[in-house]
Amino acid sequence: MSTTNSTSPPDSPLQQLTLDDLDIPSTEAETEAEASGSDVVNSIESIPLELRLSILSYLNIKEIKQFSLCSRVCRIASLPILYRRLNLAYVYNSAIDRGITPTTRLDQIQAAFLDPDGSLHNLQDIVRHVTIDTENLSGYNNIIAYYRGWVSLLPLFPALNSIKIRYYSPSASAYSPSLYEFDTRLFNGTFSRLMETCTAYRTLKFLHVKTSEYRFSDPALSSRPKKIEPLSDEDEVFMGLNPGESALKYATPDTIPCPEALEEVYFDIDFRSKPRGDVIDPMLFTRSSANTLRTLGVWLDLHKDRNRNLPLFPEGIDLTRITDLGLCLDFLNVATYLTKVGTRIPNVVSLSLYVDQGSVGGFWEEEAIKAYGRIVSAWLRTLKRMRVPWFTASGDYEGEDGRTERVKSWFETNELSKLERVVLVKDTPEEWFEAQDCLITRVEQAREFKWSEVYLAERLPLDGL
Repeated sequence: MSTTNSTSPPDSPLQQLTLDDLDIPSTEAETEAEASGSDVVNSIESIPLELRLSILSYLNIKEIKQFSLCSRVCRIASLPILYRRLNLAYVYNSAIDRGITPTTRLDQIQAAFLDPDGSLHNLQDIVRHVTIDTENLSGYNNIIAYYRGWVSLLPLFPALNSIKIRYYSPSASAYSPSLYEFDTRLFNGTFSRLMETCTAYRTLKFLHVKTSEYRFSDPALSSRPKKIEPLSDEDEVFMGLNPGESALKYATPDTIPCPEALEEVYFDIDFRSKPRGDVIDPMLFTRSSANTLRTLGVWLDLHKDRNRNLPLFPEGIDLTRITDLGLCLDFLNVATYLTKVGTRIPNVVSLSLYVDQGSVGGFWEEEAIKAYGRIVSAWLRTLKRMRVPWFTASGDYEGEDGRTERVKSWFETNELSKLERVVLVKDTPEEWFEAQDCLITRVEQAREFKWSEVYLAERLPLDGL
């Protein structure tokens, strides 16, 4: 729950790169800069590596790229920052939109890493995080080829410890049970192949999965794929099919091989779009990493009470080590859910609430704010930090006095609460959140509330709050 105090929105230090940005050639201007500025170069080299990285981490990605062009030494100093987080999605999707054969593009990327003379060869050990995104993929067959392709790239990064997947689900758009089978087979095939070929997957520390309705950002493309063409031999094997079988054949969703040392897991799954169950069961990953998991985000849309009886936190899984928790606001509207969560995950220190865009979880705005007191009750002796949506009262955000009274009311029946900090988050701009931060201190038998306006420059791993 990191925050940045500021009077204006800061630049977002988004340390993520598309593969189009990877090859930075040497230029004559750069050579001249090195010749004329040798003192500067020597000064940079004299700074310890960790301090260099710390200084560069305060720059946004555009500034780091500009710095990397100043000299060869500057470029070398920038590499660990520039290439530790890769987005394999956008360049691949744009290649498909341009009509370039996806496999050829992947072969080029792979060669750049594997070839000793390749432009990316020395960067394999630097990569720590990879983001996968299926937006703009124009058809089921391209989706399969894309997933099979990026899975083949991940074994190139031995130090990989974090993966984020943004999956635009065909079944979410069509409400079709047969397309649900497609989604399930795709994820089963993806994680099975990673377990077989990617050593880093077995020791992965962070995993973020978000499923959304299938869509295109390019209006010239159809709103959804029309049909599934016959699969290649490689795609059939990847999807767990025998020759000639349909990609819509029934699939079992609970057979995904999971890492066993995850520390942080986020799942954003829309129940409204599922004809039956889930494409991915978050509890599979929770169970496999019960001894290491500290942070869990489960953004479940319980719209219209769908799947109310689903055992979200079944018995037999030790969840007592989890201290950071993220939940959908709808949990407050289903009292039995919140009670069960408080019992099954008893040691929550930091909690974030997510609200689906265009929804307040079934609450009137003022009721939602009052309902936050239930959270304090659920983790009376452990909860220290809350990050929650800040709803308006009668159309206007409350002033400091009104906010203070709201927060005070949470302690009326929770006098023993350990709560020290509340962050009320406003609307969600592109790269930052505007919020009101309240520090709560105990003074003898009373509490003092100190407010400050903050900007949260770091987005959560998933969209929403």
